[in-house]
Amino acid sequence: MHSSIFNPGETHLTLLFMKVFLAIFTLLLSLPAFGQKLYGEIKDENANPVPYVNIGIVDLDRGTISNQSGHYEIDISGLDDEEILRFSMIGFENTEFNIGKLKSQNSTSLNITLKEKPIELKEIEVKATKGTPLILGVKKPGNFSWIWSDANKGDEIGMLFRVKNPFYLDKFSFHIKRNSCDSIYYRVKIYDEENELPIKIINQEDIRFLSTLKKGWETVDMSAYNILIESDFIISLETLDSCCSDGYTPSRLSIGSDFGLTYSRPSSMAPWLEIGNEMSFRIEGIEILDD
Repeated sequence: MHSSIFNPGETHLTLLFMKVFLAIFTLLLSLPAFGQKLYGEIKDENANPVPYVNIGIVDLDRGTISNQSGHYEIDISGLDDEEILRFSMIGFENTEFNIGKLKSQNSTSLNITLKEKPIELKEIEVKATKGTPLILGVKKPGNFSWIWSDANKGDEIGMLFRVKNPFYLDKFSFHIKRNSCDSIYYRVKIYDEENELPIKIINQEDIRFLSTLKKGWETVDMSAYNILIESDFIISLETLDSCCSDGYTPSRLSIGSDFGLTYSRPSSMAPWLEIGNEMSFRIEGIEILDD
């Protein structure tokens, strides 16, 4: 027959150990609860998925875009509490969140409903006018190539155009030196310029197109969007998606040796960087001239 001896000291140590273990376990659970990545779905006010939304940390190279179904994921590890996470889409109001507030919610899930932005109608007074064809940009492609995409989603590159008279934008063309991907899905953005930098987006509709061209001039028909250009502007090309059966297959665009005030950024919220070459971009339109 065995007898047991009750030891209050051992019981106290056991309870203390259990409390410490539970505290550490709870802490470990809380860390991945906010986690290294944030996931969610983006919809409009009618509960329809919104594809290809720009998502990123303002003024940082940390960004992504939502997929065709409106789902997204973004790495938010190592960010300061003061940083701002922004969701941006043409035709919708921006939605922003403070990183510190997101951390306090202790969740990896963040679903977004974007509010539609009212369409801003521009008015221009034209008296006794006539239209004439207008071509701006390079006449022939540059001899060099720029590996700008690497088929990364969200890469954006743009070029400044000087304007003398208002015109309606009809076509945008860019020259592909070599494209190894099967196809690349692009978006075109048009920005007002201030101090020779892109600012507010002019186009109020999302302009997307699929390119399967391997080499040569790719032209986008812009006439249906009725875009009126009244001052200097930047037109940009953004990678949304790609199909590359051979894995790592970067897209190479043609550039020249001249400095044409070209800008690039790796994601939609990152600062713009000037490039010391001229992109092989060209635009066509109908210029409005006073008699």
